Amino acid sequence: MIAAAVTILETLGFLVAQTEFDRIVTDPAIAAALTSTHRDSSASRLLRSMPTLFAMHRKVEPVAGVFFVRVLGPGQTPSDEERDAYARFFPEKVALLEVDEKRKQARARWAHENDEPQPLLDFLIRSGVEPGDREVRAAQATGWQLRA
Repeated sequence: MIAAAVTILETLGFLVAQTEFDRIVTDPAIAAALTSTHRDSSASRLLRSMPTLFAMHRKVEPVAGVFFVRVLGPGQTPSDEERDAYARFFPEKVALLEVDEKRKQARARWAHENDEPQPLLDFLIRSGVEPGDREVRAAQATGWQLRA
């Protein structure tokens, strides 16, 4: 699911880095402390709730083209702790990307909004990120449903 999200975003012209907890905190002793003894600290909540990906479009202005992405499976939602962390630490900069590999659908919405997810390409365009024609054709050629 994460690999599919990375591939789709890269095809649309994004540079993508994985940012979830396990990628950031690689020392087992620190990870254990952050999930037990220091569980209630702001730093621990931030790190444990890190979105899955950081995405930066190569050609779009940074205000619109740079954001975090939480990759979700069909029907999955972020935990209460994640929603709280997104509101506190990442206001308006976390996209919730639902990836349904079986149906080859990618839909997204902003975490701070209660809108229904939109097809990924429609979401990006509405958000001020309009990939070029070449990137759109390449992404559509993958077979993923990215438009309504």
